[in-house]
Formats: sequence, structure tokens, C-alpha cells
Amino acid sequence: MFGTIANKPKTLKNLLHVIYSTLSNSDNKSSISYPITYNSNVENCINDIEDDIKNLLPDNKQYLSRWISLKLLDENTSINNALKTNLNIDIENNTVIQSKISKIKADLKENRVGVGIFT
Repeated sequence: MFGTIANKPKTLKNLLHVIYSTLSNSDNKSSISYPITYNSNVENCINDIEDDIKNLLPDNKQYLSRWISLKLLDENTSINNALKTNLNIDIENNTVIQSKISKIKADLKENRVGVGIFT
């Protein structure tokens, strides 16, 4: 664990590089913690959008798919700008993903799962 301010492009790129290198190194696999697992309804929602997000990401950014999915489902608006600026991915105008997000939010609301569950 280390502290950094990732609001500058160079610092953010360095941070992403260190994270990716750490996660990609097979020697470090035993030190990686397991991801948070939500109840099955929520996990299904995450999985439903994660594959679509993964298909948009370059190979060296695939590891971000779950985190991006969580941010989108949690209505984090800054993720849209970050994806567009840093990866040239326009989520806001992707009708497939927007349709899935709308459906997932409706399903979560119907099951009384509120916004903020993902953070």
C-alpha cells in the first residue's frame, strides 16, 4: 500500500502501471486479496455489464472492467469523463451499455437495493 495523488495524468499513468505490473506478476498472486462479493442479485448485475465493459477495454486494461462496472452502476459520473479522456471510450453514447445500466438499475430498485451499495 502506498499513498499518491492521482489527479495528474503522469501520476495516474504511473499508478496504473504499478497496479497492472503487480497484478500481472505471477509471483504476487498469493498476496492479492479477493474481491468483494455482493449478494447474488447484485453480483448478477455486475456480471451482466462487466463483459460488455471488458469488450471495450484494451487488453492491458481488462483488469479494470469490474471496477468500472461498479462505478457505472453506482452512478459515478466522473467515470464517464475519465473513460472518454484516457481510453477514448464513450460510455454515455453506447446504447447497449446504457440500456443494460437502465435495466439493472430498475431491477435493483425493484429488489430494493439502493445506490451506494457498490462503494
